Amino acid sequence: MTLQIQPINPANAQGQARRLLDGVAAQLGNVPNIFKTFAQSPAVLGAI
Repeated sequence: MTLQIQPINPANAQGQARRLLDGVAAQLGNVPNIFKTFAQSPAVLGAI
């Protein structure tokens, strides 16, 4: 199975995506792949 939307590596994220991924990591202790993928659109990541 090939991925249609590539996840963002939290270490390489910038701007709002980086802040949101940092928040996920703080709450969960890591960043699950679904959140890395949602980070392609910070509006989607911020809505959850």
